[in-house]
This record gives sequence, structure tokens and C-alpha cells, in this order.
Amino acid sequence: MDLRSHLDAVGLDRLWPLSTSGDGDATAGNGTSEDEDATAGNGTSEDENGAAANETNDPAQTDGGSTVHSDPGPPSASGGGFSRRVSRRLGIDHEKATALAIFLLPGMTLFAIFSIGPIAYSAVGSFFSWDAFTIGEFVAFENWIATFRDPLIINWENLREFRFPMGALPQNLLWVVIHVPLSTLLGLGLALLFADLRGRRILRSMVFLGFTTPTIIIGLIMLFIYDPQAGIFNELLRVIGLEAQVRNWTQSPQVAIYALIVGGVWVQTGFSMLLYSSALAAVDPSLIESAKIDGAGRIRRFRDVIWPQVRPVTAVVVIMGIIWVLRMFDIVYAAGGSAGGPNHVYSVLGIEVYRAAFEPPIQYGNAMVVALVELLIVAPLALYIARMR
Repeated sequence: MDLRSHLDAVGLDRLWPLSTSGDGDATAGNGTSEDEDATAGNGTSEDENGAAANETNDPAQTDGGSTVHSDPGPPSASGGGFSRRVSRRLGIDHEKATALAIFLLPGMTLFAIFSIGPIAYSAVGSFFSWDAFTIGEFVAFENWIATFRDPLIINWENLREFRFPMGALPQNLLWVVIHVPLSTLLGLGLALLFADLRGRRILRSMVFLGFTTPTIIIGLIMLFIYDPQAGIFNELLRVIGLEAQVRNWTQSPQVAIYALIVGGVWVQTGFSMLLYSSALAAVDPSLIESAKIDGAGRIRRFRDVIWPQVRPVTAVVVIMGIIWVLRMFDIVYAAGGSAGGPNHVYSVLGIEVYRAAFEPPIQYGNAMVVALVELLIVAPLALYIARMR
């Protein structure tokens, strides 16, 4: 018995690699196939006996005792056959890829319309001179040059002397330098403090309240706190004997921006505390207990056990804080209007975008330049967070 007859007998003839054409050649060359010889000698072929004994779903058909293997032929090009062949060649499940495309298409369309489209529109519009009603001529980089020469964006003379107003861009960066470290350290400190206290949920909720409060309300609260007549802060100064320091803090050029930064720190501290609290909850308590048994103090336990666990969260907190400050608008607008305080002493980039786009003389080109400057600063930070694992 040859190999093919043995495979036919055990019902595995569907694994035989020869095609119908090969069987036909063998039949033509020898007059009759070995299956036909087996049929003539034994009355029935071993293939038929194997099929009856094993009851397999053999795709072969018998005709007069000989086995004829059907050839499925090449895949049809219709009905998505080509895309299926490509998917198989690339190792992609065709059905899953189709379903994924159906689910992603609406979201990607909306993203293109409301995100990519406005960015591209602003990038092109920044090279034209136009107002609210007419698009003027192509001016190349004139809007960009005029924006960076505008003292409301960068006041180079005051910047060298560190005197307010320094311009929206330097003042916005000053917010970042002060606000982000303070809110990050306060959030981490409060998360560590509340970790083992009773009633920590209530305490966390009180701190987090600032983050859930609309920022326009935070700006109004800052006005009330710093009011020279009935403000809480000035009353506190009077109580402790510093009445000479009482002033309208939001209208004093050299201190107004610092007074508003405090409000921003209150907002962002709740967010950073929440992230740090979640990270601390994921720290294995057995590691801390082992460090205690080894005689490690609080500082060493924090440095060797806790900090490695919360360090990735710190990157998120810092970057989100930078993005939040660079997008600052509501607090400044509530406290000082579209001028950004007296003589623009705490104006930021968001205020300048609003002023150029909605207050006469309307200069959409300049507004788009300032908005793109914000985007160029924020986009790499957002991309870094998106790529974090």
C-alpha cells in the first residue's frame, strides 16, 4: 500500500497535496489509477472503506471507484476577495479591520472637521491681512513680525528690567514657573498627609472643590478675597497688625499677577492631589512595612519606596499644569476684563487672542498667530503625555 492509499484509508486524503490535474496525469499515463486497481482487485476501494469507517467530511467525490478531488480555483475578485487576500497576506483579520474602520470613521471625521480643519485654517489665515468681513491680501510673515513686536505680547524694555507689564507671553510663562511647582508640591504633600488620616475623603473633597469650580467663578472669588474694603485677605492683614500693607491687590501693577496665581494654584492643587492619591493607593503596603522593619525613616521610605511609584504621575501632573496655565483665560478675564488688569499687568496669551479677534480694530491674522504660538508650545507636551505608557 502506497502513502496515498494509507491516507485515504484513515480519512486524511484531504491532506494529500496533489491537485486534480496531477491525478489526471497519472491516470492518463497508466491507463487506470491505483484507486481503480484497488477497486478491481478488492471490489471496493480502500478510500471508500476509510470514508465509511471514519465518517469524515472528505471533500473528495468518487466516480466509479476513483477519487476525484475538487479544485476550489482561485479566489474570486468580487465580493471583497482582493481585500481579503491583502488582509491575509498582511496578517490582518479582514472582518475586524472592517468593523474597526466603521467605528473609527465617525470619530476621525469629527476630529478632522473640528480639530485639524481649524488648525489648518488658522495656519493659512495667519499669512493674510483680514478683518471680520473681508480677507485682504497675502502678507507673508508680516502678521508674525508685528505680533512679536507688539508690546502687549512681548514688552522687551520692561522684560529686561523685570517690570510689569512685560507682555502676555512672558507673563504667561511666569505663571508657569510659579504655578506648576507650587501646585505639584502642594498636591503631593496633601496626598501624603491625607493618606492615613481619618475623614480623608472629606478633606480630599474640600481640596478638590477648587478644581470642580468654574474658573470664571474662581476669578470672581479672587476679586472678593482681595477687595480693599471687605476682602478677607486685607481683613487678615489688619488683624495681625499689617494694616499698612492693605491695598487693592488685583489693581497693584507689581503684585497683581502674583495675587491671581494663588487662585490658579488652588484650582490645580486639587487635580494634582487626586492623581497622587490614586498613585499612593497603588503602592504595595508590604513594601512600606518591609522598609519600616529595616529601620527606614519617613524620608528614606518616601525616597526609596514611594517616590519610584509616583514619579510617572509627576510627569502627568507637571505637563497638565503647564497646558492648563498656557490656556488660562477665565480667571484673568473675570479679574481684569479683556485688558488683563490695569495697563495689561497680568494679561496672558488667551486674553490677547480674544482682544485681537473680538475687539476693534479686529485683526484675525494676529489672533491666529498668537493662537498658533500657544499651540506650538502645548502640542509637544500633549504628544508626550499621549505617548506615555
